[in-house]
Amino acid sequence: DVCSSDLYAEGKKREAAERLAEIERAAQWAAAVWKKCRDLQPGEHDYLVRKKLVGTGGARIFEGNDGLDLAGAEKDDYTYLGRFRGALVIPMRNGTGKIFGLQFILDRKLHHDRIRRTERDKEYWPAGLSKDGHFHLIGSSPAGVCLVAEGFATALSLHMASGKPVVVAFDAGNLPKVAAALRKTYRKTKLLICADDDWLQKCAEVECKKYTPVADTNCAHCGKPHRKSNAGRQRAQEAAGDDGAWLYPRFRDDRPVDRKGPTDFNDLHCLEDIDAV
Repeated sequence: DVCSSDLYAEGKKREAAERLAEIERAAQWAAAVWKKCRDLQPGEHDYLVRKKLVGTGGARIFEGNDGLDLAGAEKDDYTYLGRFRGALVIPMRNGTGKIFGLQFILDRKLHHDRIRRTERDKEYWPAGLSKDGHFHLIGSSPAGVCLVAEGFATALSLHMASGKPVVVAFDAGNLPKVAAALRKTYRKTKLLICADDDWLQKCAEVECKKYTPVADTNCAHCGKPHRKSNAGRQRAQEAAGDDGAWLYPRFRDDRPVDRKGPTDFNDLHCLEDIDAV
């Protein structure tokens, strides 16, 4: 009835307003932390060394909470943030440069216990941030051709190899959204989407869970549909659209089929060399 419809519309409107407020608070916190981060030196962070990266790609180092004043933050918020001291920091921006969130890349020595516990060395902060369509630019303002990649290491390898501006989209699902944002901001720039090749995935069958090539519909081991896809290549093709182009890395040697192996242009850089990229 009309009354129920009005209540539903009012509820949705309230949810949207609350979400916008959450995004804005996250953006304010992220901008404040980014301002307190310091520039790093090439090779200073272990991630740059492991990934054979030259330069810093515009990343910074988070040195801790001293002097930070985050509006509305509580003691637990500062305690949690403090765990990322010494991390590499990558900002997520829109086309005008506004920061909406941060990606922390952890140091294997400093953050060993956290990496072991969470089983990941990259984390987004703060909670509630908006990632959709937001990105990090490595290099000069895009003109002519701009490359777009998922991760920071991949993007920096591509920048080292090409000298072109490269945008970090942070994950495959964000590639189409970032491409759309770039087209609005840099209308005359051509986009080259540089995909991760997620060709090997774990079968979704509970009794299988073995790695299988996703090009075939059925799992190579159990014979049942694996229900997985090559998200890197699919989203790159979607992001390229009709007026862009996309490509994925080709490796000289066969990749392992029983475990996760190389998939991106930084893997190509590390396994072969920057000339291969």
